[in-house]
Amino acid sequence: MEHDPYQPISCSAYDIYEIAIMRNQCLDMHWRQGEMEMTERVRPRALHIHDGAEYLIFSIDTTAEQRQQVRLDHIISSRIIEP
Repeated sequence: MEHDPYQPISCSAYDIYEIAIMRNQCLDMHWRQGEMEMTERVRPRALHIHDGAEYLIFSIDTTAEQRQQVRLDHIISSRIIEP
């Protein structure tokens, strides 16, 4: 398997995730998951760092109890959903 080094994201993109977490807002998010691309409405829960890479912990909005994570540099696009 080819090594996929982490590519830091912009501060403004990181701010979007922090704001959504603080305000408990959903995101329309599009990301890479292995060879697939995913698009879902998600609820961000937390940000964390592991092995030098930053991750977003989230739940799919309809299944709040099941948490997933995505490396921030694998997120293709995201947009805060206004209430």
